[in-house]
Amino acid sequence: MVRWTGAEDDLLRCGYPDYKQMQASLPHRSLNALRYRCRCLGMTSSRHIWTNREVRCLLELFRRGVSDRDLLASFPGMRLAQLKGKARHVGAERRYRPRPLDDPALDAIRARAFAAGVSLVDLDRRLKTGSYYQSCRRDVKLKPVARAAAFFGGEVTIEWPEEI
Repeated sequence: MVRWTGAEDDLLRCGYPDYKQMQASLPHRSLNALRYRCRCLGMTSSRHIWTNREVRCLLELFRRGVSDRDLLASFPGMRLAQLKGKARHVGAERRYRPRPLDDPALDAIRARAFAAGVSLVDLDRRLKTGSYYQSCRRDVKLKPVARAAAFFGGEVTIEWPEEI
């Protein structure tokens, strides 16, 4: 085994990640030796090996629909792209909070569906409302609102102003 010199290390630092160039400048070193030395010098990034516990935690966080900031805080030292890539690999579906529609009734129904773990697609299917809750409609229709209120155990009330 021939020890590595500082000059060889400098050649590796200059040539990384082009291993063909490194092999041309260091013909007496094998490709595996070059890769290993680059790893020892800290030039390469190591792959993260996921544990079952980490995968379960990632799935749970995606199911709850946490923000990217909370996701990164739960896995220190990892990039968001790594987390999303692993989630895609294991088939995790991320739930997003519904966007506010500036209507208290529709916002309350969509928020209740999110809290209950019912997607807006499922809500429309169960209530037979077409794509009323999935689309970002701003018009309020009483029939779908009444169906949703009954589905979630609520009731619809109308308040009239005192002045006529």
